[in-house]
Amino acid sequence: MLDKNRHQTGHAYRQAGFTFLEVIMAMFMGAMVVTVGFAVNKMVTTNYAAGFQEVQQLDEVGMIVRRWVNELREARDGENGAYPIEVAADNEVIFYSDVDNDQKTERVRYYLDGNNLRRGLVEPTGDPAGYNLAEENVKLVSDKLVAGGEPLLTYYNKDYPGDTVNNPLSLANRLLNTRVIRIHVEVGLSSEFIAKNFNWDSMVQLRNLANKIE
Repeated sequence: MLDKNRHQTGHAYRQAGFTFLEVIMAMFMGAMVVTVGFAVNKMVTTNYAAGFQEVQQLDEVGMIVRRWVNELREARDGENGAYPIEVAADNEVIFYSDVDNDQKTERVRYYLDGNNLRRGLVEPTGDPAGYNLAEENVKLVSDKLVAGGEPLLTYYNKDYPGDTVNNPLSLANRLLNTRVIRIHVEVGLSSEFIAKNFNWDSMVQLRNLANKIE
């Protein structure tokens, strides 16, 4: 009688418990859940880090372009009587503007050098005032630009955007006719997670040239 009860109890235990295969499957599923959890967490963390670095780089470039726009917008005659725009090339612009609010007009040059955007500044000196180009202070503005695509600068006359025949201005017609300048910056964003390009466009109306006779 005792043996029979023991046999029945052992049989019931085996029925209520897990088989070896079920235990292995449960362990496997648990490992899969942990693995997927780590993968999802890594993906979220990576995307967040990539997005944060991307925003930082775009904000940096945005500050550069906004300063450039503000300086161009206030272009005016140089201290030596020079016309507000000296050079109007596809990847270089030279103009005169009071960029540091010292009531003196500086000679400003922005130009593309490979993938680098550089800014040269010459302070007026002497009496009568002049600009010694040997004293130009050139600084790297950004090393994130992508060269070889669209021109960095495009120029338009006073009738833009209505005039689609004469705009954009040809090289020969830019100096005296330019009233609006488009700055097109292609930025190469990069981090340890991503690498892609971003286009930034700004239109600048040259306020002090509005009444200039073409």
